[in-house]
Amino acid sequence: MDTIWLAAIAGDDCPDMLRRFTDTIALCEGRLLDQHLAGMDGMISGLLRIQLPRLHADYAWQRLEGFSGNGLRILSRQQLTPPVAEEPVVTLDISAPFSPGLDLDIRQILDSHGLDIGEFKQQISEDRDRTNRRLQIRLTARETRPLNQPRLKRALSRLTSGLQLDVVMEAKLEPIAVH
Repeated sequence: MDTIWLAAIAGDDCPDMLRRFTDTIALCEGRLLDQHLAGMDGMISGLLRIQLPRLHADYAWQRLEGFSGNGLRILSRQQLTPPVAEEPVVTLDISAPFSPGLDLDIRQILDSHGLDIGEFKQQISEDRDRTNRRLQIRLTARETRPLNQPRLKRALSRLTSGLQLDVVMEAKLEPIAVH
C-alpha cells in the first residue's frame, strides 16, 4: 500500500541536486506526483506531493533528509493518506493427505491470494501402519490485500481432496472444510 506525502522544501537553486532528490524518490519505489517550485536569488522553495510505498517510507525519508547537508532542506512533511493500521494477521491451519510438493503449491496459492507468509511450520504425521500420511501446516501471514476466502477455498480444494482449512483472522475463527 502506498502513502501520499506533502513536503515543503527550501534550499539552494541547484538543478543537479533536485534531480538527485527526485532520483532518490524513484530509487525508493516512489513517485513525484506534483510539484510547485519557485526560485529567487539563487534559492528555491516549494511544495512536493510524493507517493511512497509504506514499506519503504521511513527509509526514503531518511535518505531525503540527508540532502539537508547539501543545501536542500525539508522544512515540513505531512502524510496526506491516513496512516493504515498493520495489515490483519491471518493464522491458517491446514491438514491434507501428504503428497510431494503440496506445501509448495499451498505457498504459491496463498501468495497469489495476497497473503505474505511469515511463520511456516509443517510436519508429516503417519498412522501406525505407515499407510496414511498427512501433511499438517500452521502458518501466520499478513494480508497485502483483502482476503477472499471463498476463492481461497476453491483454489486449495483443487489441490487435493480431504484438505481441511481453519482460518483465524483478528481473533475471529472462521473454519472452512474442503472436501
